[in-house]
Amino acid sequence: LTFETLKAIETGSGLYMQMMYADDMVVVDTDYDYMFSLNYENQLTDIVTVYKEVASVLDQVAGEVITKHEKLAPGVYCTTYSGGKQIVVNYLSQDWEADGIFVQGNNYTILEVE
Repeated sequence: LTFETLKAIETGSGLYMQMMYADDMVVVDTDYDYMFSLNYENQLTDIVTVYKEVASVLDQVAGEVITKHEKLAPGVYCTTYSGGKQIVVNYLSQDWEADGIFVQGNNYTILEVE
């Protein structure tokens, strides 16, 4: 998963994307030249994939309060929600394991806690 996808999952944040209907070439040699690929057709498949991934996680904690956020190790973070779920995100390329928790590299895991 990408850093941005993992960050949205870790923080419980929404997604923000910019798209346009016009061809990408309309921004060339303008103040928006740095936005090199805005046409929705170039991004739609990736955006839908990211949205579905993030929604599949955050729908499980919708309406809950984040009660704790902690760094478990360099590149590994845990967010605890009021309903008893924890989301552990591993930004490292290698797998991480400690205290019975295993998270694949560049991935996350959802835990049930009491």
